[in-house]
Amino acid sequence: MADQESESSSQRRDAQEAAWRASEGEHLLVVGVGASAGGLDAFERFLRRVPPASGIAFVLVQHLDPEHESILAEILGRATEMPVEFAKDGDGLEPDHVYVMPRDAALLLEGGRLRLVPAETHGLRQPINAFLTSLAEDQQARSRRSPRRSRSSWHTGGSTPARARAGRTRG
Repeated sequence: MADQESESSSQRRDAQEAAWRASEGEHLLVVGVGASAGGLDAFERFLRRVPPASGIAFVLVQHLDPEHESILAEILGRATEMPVEFAKDGDGLEPDHVYVMPRDAALLLEGGRLRLVPAETHGLRQPINAFLTSLAEDQQARSRRSPRRSRSSWHTGGSTPARARAGRTRG
């Protein structure tokens, strides 16, 4: 009985996903994920749970020290079957790929392409805010409002511009 319920639930989710994908159209979905310097474990857990053939491009932005080498892409590549690479200026996004912000630059999305800009070396660095804002602006015409609301009082500031442009955020 439990197996039949599980199978029925799985079939229902598959049908819902197919309907959702059909309603989204043919454009590439982009998921931006930000984490503090200690977010490696969270990134790894996230990537282990993402199906490798989801059809989505993933961009991971982490607060990194611009003075130290990063092997983040290599480490995260062990957590997923998807290709994981450091973003390069001008890269077009591909489905089922993971792009990681390099340590010595800030990352933006403009015209569907990744753009690297010099990282702030002094003062307040907000690479997550900058990326999520650029993602919201770039995807504005293709974004949809999410009925979810955050229950927490803290946010990276980038979620506010995403919401303002009718983007999806998870708090």
